[in-house]
Amino acid sequence: MDCETCSAATAALVNPVDGASYYAGDVIPVRWTLCKNSAEEGDRITVSLIAPNGDTIVLATDGRITLGGANVLVSGNLTAGTNTLRISVMHTDAGSASTSEVLHWDARIFINGGNAIPCDRTIGYTQGMTYDVRDLFLFLPFCDTSTVTFSLEDTTGSGTLDGTTLHITKPGTFRIKATIPYDENDLSVIPGEVTATLTVCAFTVIFDTNGGSAVACQYVNEGDTVSKPADPTKYGFLFDGWYLGNVLYDFDTPVTADIRLTAKWTPQSFTGFYPLMYSISIAETMHGSVHTSAKTASRGDTVTITVTPGSGYLLETLTVLDRNGAEIAVQRSGETYIFTMPGSQVEIRATFLEDNTMLNFFVDVAEDAYYYDAILWAVENGITSGTDDVHFTPDAPCTRAQIVTFLWRAADEPVVNDAMQMDNVAENAYYAEEVRWALSCGITTGATETTFRPDDECTRAQAVVFLFRYAAICGMDTVTLQELVSGYAYADSVPDYALPAMNWALAAGIVQGDGTNLMPNAGCTRGQIVTFLWRTLVK
Repeated sequence: MDCETCSAATAALVNPVDGASYYAGDVIPVRWTLCKNSAEEGDRITVSLIAPNGDTIVLATDGRITLGGANVLVSGNLTAGTNTLRISVMHTDAGSASTSEVLHWDARIFINGGNAIPCDRTIGYTQGMTYDVRDLFLFLPFCDTSTVTFSLEDTTGSGTLDGTTLHITKPGTFRIKATIPYDENDLSVIPGEVTATLTVCAFTVIFDTNGGSAVACQYVNEGDTVSKPADPTKYGFLFDGWYLGNVLYDFDTPVTADIRLTAKWTPQSFTGFYPLMYSISIAETMHGSVHTSAKTASRGDTVTITVTPGSGYLLETLTVLDRNGAEIAVQRSGETYIFTMPGSQVEIRATFLEDNTMLNFFVDVAEDAYYYDAILWAVENGITSGTDDVHFTPDAPCTRAQIVTFLWRAADEPVVNDAMQMDNVAENAYYAEEVRWALSCGITTGATETTFRPDDECTRAQAVVFLFRYAAICGMDTVTLQELVSGYAYADSVPDYALPAMNWALAAGIVQGDGTNLMPNAGCTRGQIVTFLWRTLVK
C-alpha cells in the first residue's frame, strides 16, 4: 500500500489492504484515520475514492479531525483482476476556497472474475448424458446471462460443448470458462473470465438404508474405493453393516461398476417387548423458560434440561417429579441439567427469582435503573469497579481519563510502546498506558497538541466521538447515511466534529437523549458512559 503525505497531516488507511480479494457485488469497507493538525476554522477535509476508470466517489467530508469510513460496491468501475484504488484526501481552505491534495493512498485489490462466482461440482456418469454448464456458476442478479459465453478449456474425459450444453461421452474432469463481456450501458456488470470444474465420475454408489436414516450417494472413478459412511440408525434395530447382495461389502474393494449397497438390520432384544415411551411435560413458568432434549423418553434414557432465566432473574429451583409426585435426582452438566428417565411420565417444574446480584455490589444501583444491566456487565467483565466497596456513584461525572480507561479495558488492555506526548500525563498515573494506547490508535488526539486534560469532565459529545472512533478501529460498521441530529431540539449545539459520531450513535440506538434534546455539551455521567459502551459492544 503506497502513501504519500505532507508534514501537515498524519493518517492511516485501515482498509482495504493490499491483495484483498473481492467478488462482484461485494461491499468493500473503506476505513481510515486522519488528523490534519494545520486545519483552520471553517476548513474542510474531503476523502474520496478514485476508481481505475477515473470515477470519483466522495466517501466523507469533515472538519479538523476525521476517523471513519464508507462502503463501496464492487461494480462496473472495477475490472476483473488487479485494480488500484486511490483514496485521496483533499484540503479546502476556508479563506481562499482553494483545494489541494494533502495525501493519498494506493491500495491494490483483486476482483475475481466479473459477475460470476465458480461453483465446482461432482456428478456420476450415465451413457449419453448432458449437463448445463450454467449450473457451474453463481451469477449475480444484475448479470445478463444471455451475453455470457462459455468454452471448454480442457478435459481428462471426452465431450463437446454446444452453447451452454455439455455433451459427455467419457467421464473425467471438464474445465469450463465463462466470459462476461463489457457493457458500456451497464456499469454494474464487471467484465472478466471465470473458470469452474465439473468432475464426472465413472460410477455411482447408492446406499439403500432399508428404512434407516438417509446416507448420501458417492461418485467414484474406476479403480477407486468407496469411503465408508457413518452408520445409519433405525429405531428398534441394530445396524449389521453394508451388503452387496448377500455378502458383507469390503470397502477396500476397487469399484468397477455402479453398485447399490444395502443396510442390514437386527431387531433389538427387549426381553419380549419394545421399550415404552413416557411423556415429559414442563409446568408453566414465569420469568424464564425451560426446554428438554426430548418430549418423550424410555426408562433409563438420559434427558437434558436447558434453563434460560429472563432478564434480571436467576434460576431458584428445578424439580423433576414422576407420576406419583416423587422427586427424581437432577444433576448439573455444564450449562445444562440431566436426569435419568424413570418408568413413568414426568413433570419438570422451575422457579425463578429476581437477580439481586447488583445489590451485592452497589447499594446505589436500582434494579429498574436504565444502567443496571450495563453496570452489571461492566463490573463482571472488569471494565470498571465502584467508587468504593458498596457504591458505583452512577450520576457522578465521568472524566476523560476514566472513559479512555473503560475503552482500554474493553479492548483487553493492549500494550503500546509509543512515547507519551502529553505533558500532563505522568508516566506513573493509573491512566498513563490507557492514554498512550488511545493516542496511538487515534481515539483521541488530546485536548491540545501537548495536553490531554485527564481530569476534565467528559461531555456527552466527546464520549460519543471516543466510542465512534473505537468502534471503527474494532471493524464495526460506523457508516450511516441517516441525518438524525437535526430532529432534536438545539441540534446546532452539537459540535461539528461530533456530527458523524452522533448520527451513528443515534442510528445504532447507543444514544437516545431525553427524547427531544441530545444534551451534547452536558457532562457524561459514569452510568451514561457505561451504558453507551454496553450498547455498542453487547446489546
